Amino acid sequence: MRTALTLATLSAVSLVAACSGSPSETNPASTTTSARPAIYLDEASRIVAENFTMIWPEPISLDVDRIKQNRTACHTNPATLMPEGPPWIPSTSATVFNPSQEFVDKALANLEAMTTKGFVLQPYQVPGEDPINRTYKDERGFTIGAHRDTGTSPRGVMFTMSSAAPCVDEQAQE
Repeated sequence: MRTALTLATLSAVSLVAACSGSPSETNPASTTTSARPAIYLDEASRIVAENFTMIWPEPISLDVDRIKQNRTACHTNPATLMPEGPPWIPSTSATVFNPSQEFVDKALANLEAMTTKGFVLQPYQVPGEDPINRTYKDERGFTIGAHRDTGTSPRGVMFTMSSAAPCVDEQAQE
């Protein structure tokens, strides 16, 4: 199977899921309950990498520092309409073009297996959407997902898997 693997730091599937919900759901640092400890950028990036290695159908090694550096801002500056942080969303994704059915089946099985680690399949609200497309979220706000695009790339079917954290601060405020 000829696959082209592109590591990227942003996936629409995870970004949308990571940014949804109330601020207390997406930013552990903003919660006031002591039952849910704050997660900061270093730890969140490590968790994103671990989650991704568990869902990707083939062995893969990720650079946690690269995930930390290639983060997405959680807020938009109203004056400039440009994203700014902190807080940040560390994330990673990878895309395969024209994957085999076995590759897709293994990827979806790996996603489903993450339910044993507290991930819950999120309802998909887009009518007519590809049934392969799915996002799972855990109680801390971390997301994992898969997305298949069959019609926009001249290279063929694009199958993307992603892992993202909720909005997190760089470090504890002192």
